[in-house]
Amino acid sequence: MKTLAIIIPTTLDANSKRLEVLIDSLNESLKLSLLRHEITVTIILNGQESKNLSDDAPGTSNGRCLPIQVFHVANEGLVHARHGGVLKNQRADWYCFIDDDVSVCRSYIEGLQEVMESDCDLATGSILPKWELPPKSWLLSIYKHAKPWPNIPALTIQDIPSDVTEINPYFVWGANFVVSRRLLLAAKGFHPDAFPRNKILLRGDGETHIAKIAIAKNIKAYAHRKLEVNHIVPAERMEVPYFYRRTALEGVSASYNEVRSGIVHNNMSVSLEQARKLPSFEDFWLRNYDSQLNHSFTNEGWSEAAFRSAFNVGFFWHHATALNNRVLKAWCMQESYFEDLIISRLV
Repeated sequence: MKTLAIIIPTTLDANSKRLEVLIDSLNESLKLSLLRHEITVTIILNGQESKNLSDDAPGTSNGRCLPIQVFHVANEGLVHARHGGVLKNQRADWYCFIDDDVSVCRSYIEGLQEVMESDCDLATGSILPKWELPPKSWLLSIYKHAKPWPNIPALTIQDIPSDVTEINPYFVWGANFVVSRRLLLAAKGFHPDAFPRNKILLRGDGETHIAKIAIAKNIKAYAHRKLEVNHIVPAERMEVPYFYRRTALEGVSASYNEVRSGIVHNNMSVSLEQARKLPSFEDFWLRNYDSQLNHSFTNEGWSEAAFRSAFNVGFFWHHATALNNRVLKAWCMQESYFEDLIISRLV
């Protein structure tokens, strides 16, 4: 028998309806599967601790079927929440990381077990959109005509055909991310990913780092038709401005990778004083591009120049700061991000 820990990082309150929906879907899936392996759930509350953990919080109700534990990780950032979940399940053979805004299909638990019994080390399934509002035609067109199958990375949605099995590891995304302990340790964990806005300079390339290690080591990644999830797409993420903002964040991640690789752009070797004058993300989002973004949205058009500009703002802001800030540069160069975490058990 093998062991798998389902880890759910969240900034939500432990009693949130969204977490309840996710846990209910996992338990519905459990009812349709004969357990051959040990599967548990760990919810990691990240950042501010839940102040109102009630008796009916996830994992405390008599109606729950999967063993659930709830921890609080005080260190802000998705990478710390993910690693907190790993550290509390160090003996697990497999880890399944899922977002707090998904619900799993009824075959999900069985799919996890089949992956555990296969020869792969990395797996995912379709991440289907659950639109908060009916999507506009331009958004649906982008999704349906994407290659190699319908997908939008910025929304973390993809519809992988059922006849596809082995896939490029870069298509294993964090909302539905199944990884063996062997590969996770070989990669020395995740790289930094999402952070609160005031800490976006700490952003890195997240789970993409593990995909790179898998490719370098010729490790297989599978798409399993039973590992399908539905992912909420909020209304505010269905507008053009959101995509420009996401592109700016991709610029930050690209700079992180280049700093980490020792690539220095001479034309960005500016003074610390100049770096401090770079626009903050708040300036970028709220002032510099609002009129341009609103114009693009009104016309339902995509301005390639605006996307390049958004990417460059994120890249230049991070790169120039890292070149002039030893602390940020050292953060980018860390070998592993399993640093000291402040973890407390709630349930």
